[in-house]
Amino acid sequence: MRKISLVFSLVIAITIAASSLSAKCYGFKDADIKVCVNGDGFKERKKASDICKSVSGTDCGGITGNSGSCTGPKCYDESGSKKSNIKVD
Repeated sequence: MRKISLVFSLVIAITIAASSLSAKCYGFKDADIKVCVNGDGFKERKKASDICKSVSGTDCGGITGNSGSCTGPKCYDESGSKKSNIKVD
């Protein structure tokens, strides 16, 4: 029984660690840019939306999707800096 509990605890710990290490590049409904941030939770999505609003000067609308990279002239990292190539996965 102890071994099962230990294995189960280890699996949960690895899952939590892996999910906190994921990062995403988010696209927006009303803006033609992507913002890449570390993480994939509500807080990180809000951060990406705030960066988009800061960069574009207007509300960017809802998030339309995410990916593991952004290539092109309209990619921004989590500090709001423009980058031509961002790979987060």
